[in-house]
Amino acid sequence: MEKESGGGLFTGLLVGAIIGIGLGLLYAPRTGRETRDMLRQQAEDLKCRTKELGDELKEGAEDFGDLVREKVSLASHAVKGNGSGRTEA
Repeated sequence: MEKESGGGLFTGLLVGAIIGIGLGLLYAPRTGRETRDMLRQQAEDLKCRTKELGDELKEGAEDFGDLVREKVSLASHAVKGNGSGRTEA
Protein backbone atom coordinates (compact mmCIF):
# COMPACT_ATOMS: atom_id res chain seq x y z
CA MET A 1 0.00 0.00 0.00
CA GLU A 2 2.85 2.39 0.72
CA LYS A 3 4.09 2.04 -2.84
CA GLU A 4 0.76 3.29 -4.16
CA SER A 5 1.00 6.31 -1.89
CA GLY A 6 4.52 7.11 -3.11
CA GLY A 7 3.50 6.73 -6.75
CA GLY A 8 0.56 9.04 -6.20
CA LEU A 9 2.83 11.55 -4.52
CA PHE A 10 5.25 11.47 -7.44
CA THR A 11 2.43 11.89 -9.95
CA GLY A 12 0.95 14.75 -7.96
CA LEU A 13 4.35 16.41 -7.67
CA LEU A 14 4.95 16.12 -11.40
CA VAL A 15 1.48 17.39 -12.37
CA GLY A 16 1.75 20.25 -9.87
CA ALA A 17 5.12 21.28 -11.23
CA ILE A 18 3.85 21.26 -14.81
CA ILE A 19 0.78 23.31 -13.90
CA GLY A 20 2.90 25.73 -11.89
CA ILE A 21 5.34 26.23 -14.73
CA GLY A 22 2.53 26.74 -17.20
CA LEU A 23 0.79 29.33 -15.04
CA GLY A 24 4.09 31.04 -14.36
CA LEU A 25 4.73 31.37 -18.08
CA LEU A 26 1.28 32.78 -18.73
CA TYR A 27 1.15 35.36 -15.95
CA ALA A 28 4.74 36.35 -15.22
CA PRO A 29 5.81 39.64 -16.81
CA ARG A 30 9.40 38.56 -17.43
CA THR A 31 11.72 38.76 -20.37
CA GLY A 32 12.52 35.62 -22.33
CA ARG A 33 15.92 35.30 -20.69
CA GLU A 34 14.46 35.64 -17.19
CA THR A 35 11.78 33.10 -18.02
CA ARG A 36 14.36 30.61 -19.33
CA ASP A 37 16.47 31.07 -16.20
CA MET A 38 13.39 30.54 -14.04
CA LEU A 39 12.46 27.39 -15.97
CA ARG A 40 16.01 26.07 -15.67
CA GLN A 41 15.91 26.59 -11.90
CA GLN A 42 12.50 24.98 -11.54
CA ALA A 43 13.62 22.02 -13.64
CA GLU A 44 16.67 21.60 -11.41
CA ASP A 45 14.49 21.79 -8.29
CA LEU A 46 12.11 19.19 -9.72
CA LYS A 47 15.04 16.94 -10.60
CA CYS A 48 16.32 17.14 -7.02
CA ARG A 49 12.89 16.45 -5.54
CA THR A 50 12.24 13.46 -7.80
CA LYS A 51 15.68 12.03 -6.94
CA GLU A 52 14.89 12.40 -3.23
CA LEU A 53 11.51 10.76 -3.71
CA GLY A 54 13.09 7.93 -5.69
CA ASP A 55 15.62 7.39 -2.93
CA GLU A 56 12.86 7.31 -0.32
CA LEU A 57 10.83 4.81 -2.37
CA LYS A 58 13.91 2.64 -2.88
CA GLU A 59 14.65 2.68 0.84
CA GLY A 60 11.04 1.80 1.64
CA ALA A 61 11.10 -1.09 -0.83
CA GLU A 62 14.33 -2.39 0.69
CA ASP A 63 12.85 -2.17 4.20
CA PHE A 64 9.74 -3.99 3.01
CA GLY A 65 11.89 -6.69 1.39
CA ASP A 66 13.85 -7.14 4.61
CA LEU A 67 10.60 -7.49 6.56
CA VAL A 68 9.25 -10.10 4.13
CA ARG A 69 12.50 -12.08 4.27
CA GLU A 70 12.40 -12.00 8.07
CA LYS A 71 8.78 -13.20 8.18
CA VAL A 72 9.48 -15.99 5.67
CA SER A 73 12.50 -17.07 7.66
CA LEU A 74 10.49 -17.17 10.89
CA ALA A 75 7.73 -19.16 9.20
CA SER A 76 10.28 -21.55 7.72
CA HIS A 77 11.88 -22.14 11.12
CA ALA A 78 8.46 -22.69 12.69
CA VAL A 79 7.59 -25.31 10.08
CA LYS A 80 10.94 -27.07 10.35
CA GLY A 81 10.93 -26.93 14.15
CA ASN A 82 7.45 -28.43 14.39
CA GLY A 83 8.44 -31.55 12.47
CA SER A 84 4.89 -32.24 11.36
CA GLY A 85 4.93 -29.80 8.45
CA ARG A 86 2.20 -27.70 10.06
CA THR A 87 2.75 -24.28 11.51
CA GLU A 88 2.03 -23.67 15.15
CA ALA A 89 -0.83 -21.35 16.00
